[in-house]
Amino acid sequence: MYNLKKNVEHNDDDVEDLFNLLEKNLNCTQTLIHHIDAFIERKHPNKNMLNVLTTVRNTCAVNAMNITRLTRSF
Repeated sequence: MYNLKKNVEHNDDDVEDLFNLLEKNLNCTQTLIHHIDAFIERKHPNKNMLNVLTTVRNTCAVNAMNITRLTRSF
């Protein structure tokens, strides 16, 4: 479960809501990545499907890394 680090405490409910939504997004993304990995290991999809799933998985991973990195500057 993601818990984004905040460099500064904000006394703004909107900022806290934003962080909560980003954390939920990261948790869903992590779950999706795990499901894709498990599917690939279990089902051994054909090359075309494997390429699509790998692309989706890698895109999700990069997005999660970017969100984590960018929120440190809040």
